[in-house]
Amino acid sequence: PVTATTAPVNSTAVAPISATAPSLSPEALETLLAPIALYPDAVLAQVLASSTNPQEVLDAGNWLIANPDTTGKELDTAATAVGFTAPMMALMHFPSVVDMMCMKMDWTTELGDAFQSDETGVLAAVQRLRKQATEMGNLQNSEQMKVTTEEQNDQQVIVVQPANPEVVYVPQYNPTAVYTTPAPVATAPTTTTTTVVEDDGDDYSGGEMVATGLLAFGAGMLVN
Repeated sequence: PVTATTAPVNSTAVAPISATAPSLSPEALETLLAPIALYPDAVLAQVLASSTNPQEVLDAGNWLIANPDTTGKELDTAATAVGFTAPMMALMHFPSVVDMMCMKMDWTTELGDAFQSDETGVLAAVQRLRKQATEMGNLQNSEQMKVTTEEQNDQQVIVVQPANPEVVYVPQYNPTAVYTTPAPVATAPTTTTTTVVEDDGDDYSGGEMVATGLLAFGAGMLVN
């Protein structure tokens, strides 16, 4: 995994871009949320907030293409100067996620509309999907993520957090198979080889992609 320094993950949502949007069925929401439901809560929150402003997502994607070597604190400073919102700035430290959102702009727009019109339904769909992935053995504790079940407002909620609070991994997975296909019975323990170098005071670590169940993990982001 290659690591960088990220902006704070807690931020407020941006202003809505549309007044109303038709509510989607629970099944449609699950299909919409399937590609990101297993992201760590902090990253998922930034994706949902950023999706409400598709133009900013495109602008951020273009900015990252034009500034591929700007990372860590320098990225924060530059993005602030441009005027990106806090959720977008946090997400820009995960360029593969921003790229995905740009490449699937229709999906991003639909996600933003759904989140604005039915936030409760969106979050409920995330929980149903996480429950399915957990039952299949594909969402579980690993070196990259910590999966816990908590009681919130008299409901059981599956929480996904980094195993190491200082390093955030975003899983890659097949959004169809991970919810319906049991995890491999015999999976070799996953290990990562890490190399650390110094770059203006920011640490970056690298290694190879590892897999836990049907989830694969590449880059791990150091949270400063």
